[in-house]
Amino acid sequence: SSSPSFSAPIMVKAVLNGVVIAETAETVKVEGGHYFPPDSIKQEFFSPNSRTSVCGWKGKANYYDITLPSGEVQTAETCGKTF
Repeated sequence: SSSPSFSAPIMVKAVLNGVVIAETAETVKVEGGHYFPPDSIKQEFFSPNSRTSVCGWKGKANYYDITLPSGEVQTAETCGKTF
């Protein structure tokens, strides 16, 4: 008889200029991109941005500024729930 085969979840990381800003084994993959659940985001790097738009997947999209330890700032979009 053969034994069942199980594979471990794959950890997915969001890395920006060498800094891990999110990581989880439970992303949702949509149109080739990974959407991270709110509890996987490293909150210390994110601050709300006043920009909004409409996301085709979940509706209203909110934006956040990501401030890295170097002081560099990037903007990211999140669809659906805010974190």
